[in-house]
Amino acid sequence: MTQTDWPSKVTARVADALRARRKELGLSAQDVTDACAALGYPIPRTVIANLESGRRASVDVAELLVLAEVLGVPPITMLFPLGTAPTIEVLPGREVSMWDAVAWVTGESREEAMKAPTQTVLNMFREHGILVSVAMLSRELGEEKRREAALARDPEHRAKFLDMVAELDRIHARDIQSLRNWRARMRELEVVPPRCLMNSPTWSPRRPPSNEPVPGRPPEHPSAVAVPFGAAGIQSYCHTPLRLPTA
Repeated sequence: MTQTDWPSKVTARVADALRARRKELGLSAQDVTDACAALGYPIPRTVIANLESGRRASVDVAELLVLAEVLGVPPITMLFPLGTAPTIEVLPGREVSMWDAVAWVTGESREEAMKAPTQTVLNMFREHGILVSVAMLSRELGEEKRREAALARDPEHRAKFLDMVAELDRIHARDIQSLRNWRARMRELEVVPPRCLMNSPTWSPRRPPSNEPVPGRPPEHPSAVAVPFGAAGIQSYCHTPLRLPTA
């Protein structure tokens, strides 16, 4: 393949992905055009048609991003269609495995690992994502046990559930603190942390406000008051000091 051929092959992969996904979703070219316009970046129907027919030999980054959003796929899968071939010419004359091509773009290749500053930042964001997932999991487990405690009829079973809730609250508090410490470390290194997933007011499950007893829990129990979530708790994940109930 010549250097002249390579760009058109890249465009052809995007066009193939566009055509296949559009048909899978039952969308017309006009539907795609309308959806692109709704996102604020109109792509004329003629462009869509010319891409799919091969009459258009290039696609720019903005078009790729908007089309991927409209089609509901990660942009990288339109460039490097995993599972369709064992290798791909990632650059002119450079044939690599399909996964190595993806890893190169995402910064997970061994070559990228040698670039310390870049890899350090990527790893910090990966660790942040892990800490967020762990905090979400411990919160959800606590919510599940809260519900079971509220529904338990037997006092002994209820007490066991409440003990589990208390322990899960302590674990969750540690998870939150670990996340907050990591974000502080990122700022120390002049890396702007991502917006916390828990910052969204629509994120669920929600706990009752901190001044509202959990249903079915005796007020004197150490976990009778939930760790504060809601408006105040949105900030407690990432910014404000954590206020925990005292035993």
